[in-house]
Amino acid sequence: MKISEIRNNLFGLEDLKGLINENMFDEDGLGRAGLDWGGYFNSNPERLKLNFLQAMGLPKAPTTPLSIEQFESMGGGESEIRKYFGDEQFASILSNPINFIRDKGVKNTYDKRLKDYRKKLKINQEPSKVQVLDILRDLFNKNGGNSIAPQAEPNSEYFERIMNVARKAIMEAFSSGFKDFSETYTNESGVKITVDVGNIYDPFLFFLYLYYKLYFSAGSGTANYIRAKAEEYENRVNSRYPEYAEIIAWVLKQLSGGKSNNEIASESLIQLVVETFLEPLGLYFMSKMNAEAAQKIYDNGRLYDVLLNYGQTFRGKFNVKTLAKYKNTVGGFILKVLYVFMMTPSAPIEEVKALFWKYIPEKEYDFIRSCTYRARFVALYNNGRENVINKLIEPILNAFKASNVNDIFDFSRPVSKLALRNAILETKRNGMAFSDFANVEIPDFEDEDNLTPFEAFILFTKQATELLSENAVKYYGGSDIINEENLYRTAGEGLDILNGAENKPGDMKKRCQRLEDIYNDEENADEWTFYDLLAKDYFGGDKTQRAIYHFLRANTNPEIKWIYEYNRKTQEDKELNPKSIDILCEYGSKKAAFEYQGEQHFRPQGVTPKDEIENAEESPNVKLFNSLKNEIFKEYLKQHKSGKWEVEEIYNPIFLEAYENSFKELVGLPFMDVYKGEMSRSGYLSSLPAYRNLISESARDRQRDVTDIIRYTFCLLCRWYGLKLPAKFQNTTVSENVFKRPKLKTDAVYLGSPWRFKQELHVYFGKISDKEKADLIKKRGWAAAYILPPEGRVSGADFTFTKTLANPSNAVFTWTDGDKQNILNFAEEIGIPVIKREEERPTDLFEQIVKEILRNYNLQ
Repeated sequence: MKISEIRNNLFGLEDLKGLINENMFDEDGLGRAGLDWGGYFNSNPERLKLNFLQAMGLPKAPTTPLSIEQFESMGGGESEIRKYFGDEQFASILSNPINFIRDKGVKNTYDKRLKDYRKKLKINQEPSKVQVLDILRDLFNKNGGNSIAPQAEPNSEYFERIMNVARKAIMEAFSSGFKDFSETYTNESGVKITVDVGNIYDPFLFFLYLYYKLYFSAGSGTANYIRAKAEEYENRVNSRYPEYAEIIAWVLKQLSGGKSNNEIASESLIQLVVETFLEPLGLYFMSKMNAEAAQKIYDNGRLYDVLLNYGQTFRGKFNVKTLAKYKNTVGGFILKVLYVFMMTPSAPIEEVKALFWKYIPEKEYDFIRSCTYRARFVALYNNGRENVINKLIEPILNAFKASNVNDIFDFSRPVSKLALRNAILETKRNGMAFSDFANVEIPDFEDEDNLTPFEAFILFTKQATELLSENAVKYYGGSDIINEENLYRTAGEGLDILNGAENKPGDMKKRCQRLEDIYNDEENADEWTFYDLLAKDYFGGDKTQRAIYHFLRANTNPEIKWIYEYNRKTQEDKELNPKSIDILCEYGSKKAAFEYQGEQHFRPQGVTPKDEIENAEESPNVKLFNSLKNEIFKEYLKQHKSGKWEVEEIYNPIFLEAYENSFKELVGLPFMDVYKGEMSRSGYLSSLPAYRNLISESARDRQRDVTDIIRYTFCLLCRWYGLKLPAKFQNTTVSENVFKRPKLKTDAVYLGSPWRFKQELHVYFGKISDKEKADLIKKRGWAAAYILPPEGRVSGADFTFTKTLANPSNAVFTWTDGDKQNILNFAEEIGIPVIKREEERPTDLFEQIVKEILRNYNLQ
């Protein structure tokens, strides 16, 4: 059937895939993979007697690429395919092991064409005298059953091997239209013999049970006596072999996922694991996991290649519960490898490490862990651009003097700053430039110590590139101080160079002092390079903003100019001063701003969207704190006249009065009256009727009782007035500096602290500054995109406010996997050249199927 001939038929996924397999090449008369099978069989009908391996001249299917020389050295025989198609096509088939996997590549095409031509020429039709059991035994043997020996004490591997044979045999029977069964045969003496179907000690007899139950007796039109016989066999097996009930049930469950209503349905998870990972290596899903199996899985880069080629096909096919079912088995180990391989790319590397250790904790499998992480890194962070990564692997490998490629993707091996410095120097001596690494992405991270050697190296090159930019060089005093040679010096030597600079301006002196403070505070600063010290100061803690910057650079034309923190360090844009733009893009004559609006653009650190006034009804304490905030804001804005918001002589008395009013409202008396009473009689505060009544309200905010808040406010006012604390309150944690930041874990105290409300003022005036900057950007005609944290960390009101800043107003995104492509789409819409990745994964189902088929039939 040609695709063009299909009319109003409904197909499942496998049907659709099968149709495409049959037709997508043949519509153009090319034959599958461009090979002329019609001419091949017509020129020599004897070839119709050969299966694919026989036609290739191979004793068994290869699991790794072969050259013709290797084919000949392993004893390859005379090949009909080589004879007809020539060495070039023959070598091409040998070079891709997928061509030898069932239902894949050239083997699949050969088997289909062989079947077609045999049917047309009526070759190999069974004579009537051939007995059904002979045909079934032939099916069993052809599909690997002849290699399974009977066992007196069968193990799980034995049952699994029979299961795999049964699956192949049933599929062959289905595809050839054969559906027959008999439990008897007539021997040479003419005696009718009944075989013991379901006998587990004989692999063929157990195969017959599987075949009957899962294929012959299946289907809505099956006669009652056939169904009854299937039940008879099932009862016989269950009653005879109760100690093997669990493994037999598992075999039936796995096979029952392979066919429905006499049609082969989509492959089960375990079948996929078996065919993709295990069968080509001679391993079995239920075998015990050990070092020998691990080595087979890993050998010759097979694990890495299979994960890259097939790993994503497992996405969504199992959850964490699946992992617990098959402990200590080879298949269970592969499931865990797949699970960590498919973790979301947005997960910080710390979380990734934790799950890698949870699911692959064994020390002896370090090489599996690092190999899996390497495949994950290439597949998820760099759009499968393996060629870009491979270009960098060898020099980095040599620089770290590592013996195995996976060593530099092993996060169990910490990288000292000294080792990294030496690796960078080695790479530079060998002619590699920082620009060679510019387009490589790395995952989000909180601590640089958690990065693998490869990632630490990439981060170094990215940050070193920025430290050598014009902005940074000017910021630290010029190219005599900041240059490639000096970056590699020790941190101490770099400080000497800075301190030795002549005619330092005042801000430069402060900068030197700050760097010296950083150097003195760090335990291992003597191992640092000057680069490490500058990076600690220059980049600070804005990891998300840097991640956005590197993402934009990596996915746009390398010739586009991206400026990190435009105007922050050098402040040359007088009209913009003292404001800065997080990331500025210059493309042609145009400019575009990309701003990261973290939570602290909307509220102080430690204050969440749930702490806003609109959520106050959920917590009386939050209502109290927001009432305080509103009173402070109202009075402050009345009195604020200057351009500078942080005027202590204004805010200090306003804050004090607000807290006194709040205290009086809580306990019913002015603070000074309560203080005098407490000093004259310990326990006076807690004896007040209003205080006792408040206890019954059980007003809580994050585990804090309202009485805690009264105690806190009382001690706070004592400190504010410089009064001695009463004896009962001597152990208070309230600092003598009332504007000092309390610890975040003391949540209710933190939310009600003067420090928090001072920061609220900072946020308020920061929003005014953000609006002024946005208006200037719009006035200049620049595009401006704003990127927010994920939902939950900002509110709907925050999103609405940000839309008033963006240009255009819909250019507001979140820093999530789902929105990253939208950010690039926006960049492309305003004219920034975006790099198109050929390897990007298709989202359309039909496109996925087509690409998979094209990949399967690529002989290169």
